[in-house]
Amino acid sequence: MVATVAARRGVWPAAAAAVLVACVFVLYLVVITAQSEVDVGRVSLVGLMLTAAAVCCLVAAVMGDDRVRPVAAWAGVGGLMSLGVLGIFSIGLPLLAAGILMLAAAVRIGVSPSGPRTAVIACVIAALVPWTLFLLG
Repeated sequence: MVATVAARRGVWPAAAAAVLVACVFVLYLVVITAQSEVDVGRVSLVGLMLTAAAVCCLVAAVMGDDRVRPVAAWAGVGGLMSLGVLGIFSIGLPLLAAGILMLAAAVRIGVSPSGPRTAVIACVIAALVPWTLFLLG
């Protein structure tokens, strides 16, 4: 009897996006701490959003549940693309690259078995949260 393992699609782009987001987060902290005046609230908020994006990437790469992976992948796409556009003049370009990696992963992963609605909702909410916080703060 030969055991077969179904290939999980989109693992490597999602893992690469998670590593890239983690590197951007460390670079962001280094650059911010080198400045004389630091807005702790804004730095904490950006750090929280980068952490959430990295967690979405990791969940999409590692999670075995096919209902959770697509939602996390599409949430990662929305969040990273949104953060990349907001931070285009500082840390945005590598975040856009991570967003493109997550888009490749999300397309390979597909949508959840229950339908594309949850993936679309996750992507839209993740894309709107940084803009909402930016406009409010």
